[in-house]
Amino acid sequence: MTSPAAGQFLSQDHPHQDCIAAAITTAEKLCQRRGQRLTEILKQDQYTPLPVEKQIVVILAGTLGFLDDMEVDECRPFEAGLYEFLDSSYPEIGRKIVEKKQLDDSLRAEIKNMLEEYKKKFKAEREAAKV
Repeated sequence: MTSPAAGQFLSQDHPHQDCIAAAITTAEKLCQRRGQRLTEILKQDQYTPLPVEKQIVVILAGTLGFLDDMEVDECRPFEAGLYEFLDSSYPEIGRKIVEKKQLDDSLRAEIKNMLEEYKKKFKAEREAAKV
């Protein structure tokens, strides 16, 4: 299903109309897919508030695309493992988020590097569990 604006654009004669429609449809599907994963990671258990530093890290994981290639049912295990990884391997990132109260380029890069490392670890553990 294309957006109303895309539908209006595509109703006009255009030599590449089919390619444009396919690209818009693909982009919408990717956006919907990311939205499903973001919805999943934003769920919190009742009476167990999540510290702000963990909220920031997991939201960045979702918005930077680290969950895009996962199934929705893998998001919660990824999230739980991410929090453990953050606490055990990168506690300074959590402290910096709390102390600085803003994400500068340096801290954002540290978080991204940590997410890349954790994603590799998570995928490797998942693959090993299949064997």
